[in-house]
Amino acid sequence: MLQGSKCNVDYACRLNGSYPAEEFIMSLAEPERLKLAHILKQLLDTGKVWNIEKFKKLESQPIWEIKSDHNRLLCFQAGNCWVLTNGFRKDTHKD
Repeated sequence: MLQGSKCNVDYACRLNGSYPAEEFIMSLAEPERLKLAHILKQLLDTGKVWNIEKFKKLESQPIWEIKSDHNRLLCFQAGNCWVLTNGFRKDTHKD
C-alpha cells in the first residue's frame, strides 16, 4: 500500500495471490514506471489527478483509467483508498 496525505493506493490481489497491476508496473521500462509514479504521487498528494487526459472515469462504470502514453492502469475507489486492479498497453490503431 502506498500512503499519501489525501488518500492511499493499494493493489488488488487475485485469489491465486497475484497482483496484476503491480506486476504490470514492474514489467515496464524505468522511464514508463516513472511517468506512472508521477501520476500516482499526484493522486496520493491531492486525492485526484487534475488532468482528465491522464485520469478519467469510464462511462457508466465505477472504474477509472490512469493513462500514461500507451500504458493504462484500471482502478476503483473504496473510501479513502484507490485500488489498482490491472494494467495493459493500449494499441493506438484506430480504423
